Amino acid sequence: MPRGVPGGDDGPMLTWTRVVLIVVGCALGGMVLGGLFGVLAGNLAPEAFFLTHWDMEGQMQKTGDPVLLASLLGATGGLFLGGGLGVFAVTVHAWVSGRRGPTASPHVPPPLAVLPASPASPASPPRDGA
Repeated sequence: MPRGVPGGDDGPMLTWTRVVLIVVGCALGGMVLGGLFGVLAGNLAPEAFFLTHWDMEGQMQKTGDPVLLASLLGATGGLFLGGGLGVFAVTVHAWVSGRRGPTASPHVPPPLAVLPASPASPASPPRDGA
């Protein structure tokens, strides 16, 4: 059925609870995928992920587990990128729904059909031969 008509497929209504669940779900999904990407990057290029500090002799030292650092960095980046993707998805959904125009509410009954006037009503024209 077309959208915007009574009984049509208008899709799920966007409530505040739904908005929060969409954004949080996207953020958590991005965090998981970013962490997995970080583990892969930490295993493939361990020399790229390290912490530096200066020791007592003035020499720079590299410390830290590269896989742990890469997964932490990937999960943090994925959290923010996934949350941003969720906000973008909600914004696009609201924009498209707004451009579609007003839709019929599922709680409003459809208008009554206009029935033809009955022969006994005073508004009907007189019959021939009567």
